[in-house]
Amino acid sequence: MQSAAADTAAGATRRAGWDLAVDGRAFVGWVHESTFKGGTRAGAANWLSLEASRQAARRSLKLTVMGSLETVTWGDCGYPRLLAGGTACARDGFREYQTPHPPLMQLSGGWEQQTASGPVLGLTVALVGEPALGPPMYVHRESAAPDPVAPITHHDMNPAHASAGVLTAGMKSRTWSLEASVFNGEPPDADRVVPRYREMRSAAARLALEPRPGWSVQASLGRLRSRAAHHAGASAALNLATASAAHTWSGERWSGAATLAWARMNDGALVRHSLLLEATTTLASRYTWFARAEAAHRADIRGAAIVDTGDGQHEHRVVTARAGVAQFSTGITAEYRALGAAMGIGARGSLSLLPPALRSLYGASWPAGAAVFASLRPARPPGGHAVH
Repeated sequence: MQSAAADTAAGATRRAGWDLAVDGRAFVGWVHESTFKGGTRAGAANWLSLEASRQAARRSLKLTVMGSLETVTWGDCGYPRLLAGGTACARDGFREYQTPHPPLMQLSGGWEQQTASGPVLGLTVALVGEPALGPPMYVHRESAAPDPVAPITHHDMNPAHASAGVLTAGMKSRTWSLEASVFNGEPPDADRVVPRYREMRSAAARLALEPRPGWSVQASLGRLRSRAAHHAGASAALNLATASAAHTWSGERWSGAATLAWARMNDGALVRHSLLLEATTTLASRYTWFARAEAAHRADIRGAAIVDTGDGQHEHRVVTARAGVAQFSTGITAEYRALGAAMGIGARGSLSLLPPALRSLYGASWPAGAAVFASLRPARPPGGHAVH
């Protein structure tokens, strides 16, 4: 039910009373991060979404499936991504990677009922899906669509974007929506095509508003519970608060989008904040410039100890402090349309700022990154179908 600042599907058609829509992206290219905690890799970022919806009287039904082949096109670890806030790769824990999307990113069914008094009631059941927590994930944001590289704050703001088990209920009108979810808070296992289902012990709620055409704001709260306890004596829970505002605009020869988002995370050991500002502008439906600025707290490990609990067991205690990092990136793409597809070429660069406490760990004060890529997506008609 989430309100709008999401990307729009390119292909929509109607068959036997069902509205069908398809959307997706494929970026094939080369990614480089300059320090020894980065590296160089060639591969492909990709995802594909299929949606079927049907409406009768005051009721509607929507079925969505979304997947990715990144575990094949990038490999188990993903691609080099300095300062990414996700989980470390088990095969290469020293370097920093953006983990690949799992093969099944979403499999859900949603039902809505128009009430006599006006608001629409909704219920969504997802075998794999995203709870009512955070702004739209970057693959659905207009402001992030032309950039093949994930934000470093992606897992800070959308830590449960592919939960194996989500139940969401809510209500909405033309200008607002209110949702609440229970879900499984474990990180997805990219090695499993069919996810492992566990109890839904996490919860979240989100209020979204569309005060004016082209504007969307949201605020959300969530508590994610994990089976594995955090170190440093932290509880096995993450409390998360997010807020974001997004705006899209268009003219005769140009269009654009921008998103401002913030997140606060508390895992019982550290309180960390993340901030993102991204924007994109397209000229003549062909040439696109995009830029992103991010600031985030990352854990700086100060020491570790093994403590005997006296009953034959022991605890690992890690002393951590938070360190502020920042990254700035920008790029450009040129697209050409043919046979219902938009094909493009592009390049991006990034520059990170590290505090003194982390410079020896990374071997640099201002690490740089670069990527060149070719892109493919369905060409979007005017007024494309929304995917949330």
